[in-house]
Formats: sequence, C-alpha cells, structure tokens
Amino acid sequence: MIKINKDSLMKHAFINILLLILLNVLELYAQETKSIGKKVISTYTHCKDVKKTLEIVNKELGLQEFCAERDEFYDEKRIIDGEEQLVHIHRPTNMLMLGDSREDDYVSVITYAALYDLDGDGVKELFFVHGSGYATMLRLDILQKQNKVYKVIARGLIEAKANTFVLPNKTNGYYDIFQKSDVWNETWLYQFIDQEYRLIKHTK
Repeated sequence: MIKINKDSLMKHAFINILLLILLNVLELYAQETKSIGKKVISTYTHCKDVKKTLEIVNKELGLQEFCAERDEFYDEKRIIDGEEQLVHIHRPTNMLMLGDSREDDYVSVITYAALYDLDGDGVKELFFVHGSGYATMLRLDILQKQNKVYKVIARGLIEAKANTFVLPNKTNGYYDIFQKSDVWNETWLYQFIDQEYRLIKHTK
C-alpha cells in the first residue's frame, strides 16, 4: 500500500501553481511585446568601444561626458585646501572626482548600445544609451551613419525605466519608435520628421 504524504502533495501543488502563474505572465508579456513591435535590447559596452561615439554626441549635443571602466578609479590622499583628504581619482587623467564629475566638469557615464535598421536600407542605426551611474535616468540617442560620418537622428529619448520598441509602421521612411515605462504608467511615441525623431505623443 502506498502512503501519501499530504504535506508533500500540497508542496508540489503549490509549486505547480506558481509555475503556471509564471508561464502565464511570461506568455502575456511575450504577446504584449509582439503586439507592440520589435523590442530593442541594449547591452553594456566597454569604454574603448564607445570613445568615438561619445565624442560625436558630446560635440553635436553639447554634452560633457566620459566613459571609464571600474578599474580606472582609485583612492589616494591629497592636500586640498591645506588639509590631507582621501579622494577619488580618475587614473588616465589623474584628475580629482567630485561626485560623478572630474575636476574639468566632465561627467562619468555608463554606456549601452544596440543596432537596428530603422529605414530598411540594410545599414543598422546605433542606439546609444548613456548617463551618469548616479542618475535615475539614462538617455537614448540614435546615430545614423551617413557616408563616413555619424549624425544624431534621435536625442534624449527616455531609456531607464522604459522599454523601447520599433513599430511596424513608418513615417517618412523610418519606423516609428514607441517607449513604454516599466515603472510608471507612461508611454512615448516618436516619429521621423524633419530629418530626426520627434516626440509625437506622451501619455501618463
């Protein structure tokens, strides 16, 4: 005769219920993502890979940003205002860090990137996500290669706390971009107008 352990059965039933709930949530998310459009997922990039990109956005958008790996900072004692203090130093420039900024006012940023062909010409545009590690927001700028130079065609789109989707419909030959917050009840719709993406609709 087989002895049935009620506690074991309850435990297995509870686990099965949790798995079903998780699968349903994942299925609903997949359906929602598919119904919105193609989700663009940005991945972490190393500083050496984005040096030129940062130079472009700094120049075109009037920013002062630099990328640094974690091992490019160290602590040392320096005399400041006549007192010895333990300070944070950016190794390559030997500059003092004041919060997330160097003493030359350049801000340390973390960077992410993705590629997606927004106009269907076979050349993928660069989705460049960057912002201070201390910030609650990261900005998304999109760069397009034109001949041998890059031009910013989208600037300052919301990135942190939001998911970015490329919609199936086009405006002036470029796919529309939709962002949906995963924290707030907000969405943003961007369309390509006058040679760059512009915010068309923002809902709260």
